[in-house]
Order: sequence, then structure tokens, then C-alpha cells
Amino acid sequence: MRVCLAILALGAVAANHASAQTADTRAYDDRLRASMAGVTSFQGPMDGGWTLRAGDQDLYVFQLFDRNGVVDGAWRDPRRPGALEASGFLDQVERRVDGLTLRMGGRVANLKLDAEGRLAGDLTEADRTVAVTLRRRGR
Repeated sequence: MRVCLAILALGAVAANHASAQTADTRAYDDRLRASMAGVTSFQGPMDGGWTLRAGDQDLYVFQLFDRNGVVDGAWRDPRRPGALEASGFLDQVERRVDGLTLRMGGRVANLKLDAEGRLAGDLTEADRTVAVTLRRRGR
């Protein structure tokens, strides 16, 4: 019963807020929406969360920022949770027409677009090279 009353009260507050908006608050909200649309218009196709995998094992998780064609970001190694050296910023990202290269603390992921439009290639770390794929997180 209390939950139902709380939901009704919140609904009444929201309806009251919507009807009480002045022209100034609506204009402010419109400016916020326009600013957000402007910011997101600068985001490139690499912007967002990505996972570098070898087979079915996650090797690195990335948060990439793609602004006006320049890619930068941070990485984390999910195989070593809590380790101080298990995360950091990318040293360099080289973007090419056919793919990209990610450099981070002596590790190099060289990726190319395959026939299906996926990024695949190899990761070299500690004198070892493995085949990898880079996929957007959540897909």
C-alpha cells in the first residue's frame, strides 16, 4: 500500500513540475538537449567500450574516445583484478583506413578490418603473439 502511495505521490510531483515549468526553464532544458546533441555529433565510430579477446577469453577491456578522427582511451586487464599495473591509458592509437594499432605499456594490438567488417589481428605482449578480435562491449 505504501509503495502504491509513493508511486502516486511521485507521479503527482512530476506532473506538477511539468506544468510548473516556465518559458525560462523550458529554454534551459532545450539548450541542454542541444548541447548534448552537439557533443555526441563529434563522437566517431570507435567511441565507447570495447573488449579485446583471444578465442573466448577477454584479454583487455577498453574505453575509447573518438573525437574528430583522433582515438585515445584507457585499458584494463580483467585477468588481473585489483593489480595496480592491470590498467592504464593507451600510449598510442594509430588509426588507418584498414584498421588500427593500439599500444599500451609494451603491448601492441595490430588490428585490421576483416571481410565481415570486424576488427581482427594479433596482440604481442611479453614476446608472445596471439590472434585476437576487438568487439564493442554489449554486442
